[in-house]
Amino acid sequence: DDANSPSSSSSSSSPPSPPPPPFHNPSTPEEAVQNQLHYYQTYQLNQAFQCCSPSNREATRGIDEFERLLKEPPYDLILGHQRADVLLEVVPGDTIDLSLNEDDGVESESGMLDDHGNVVCCLVCIRPNGKARKKYPVWFWW
Repeated sequence: DDANSPSSSSSSSSPPSPPPPPFHNPSTPEEAVQNQLHYYQTYQLNQAFQCCSPSNREATRGIDEFERLLKEPPYDLILGHQRADVLLEVVPGDTIDLSLNEDDGVESESGMLDDHGNVVCCLVCIRPNGKARKKYPVWFWW
């Protein structure tokens, strides 16, 4: 037996697979947002990028720029966050008036639409992890 050859009892040197997102097949905007938050928390940036709307993917000019932006303030606090909660999902017919129009940059391709093509918005509260820069002490909204 060669002492330098791997044995059948040795463990694999590849990193462990990240955990799967909470929803295998999201069926609501809130579930889609929950998955995207999971990808940010577990540093799965390719998957997080795929959750972005086509216009946001275009605005960031691709995955490389998206990853660069997420490493700079204030977005760096999203990566590896300690906790995130979807607090509110505003759907058509709710009494909250968001007064959205074309000038607000909300497009139909956002991926956050109901069955009738209306924009759905989620209010998210994110708690950065304890190792974030300056041990950021507050929750922030997204």
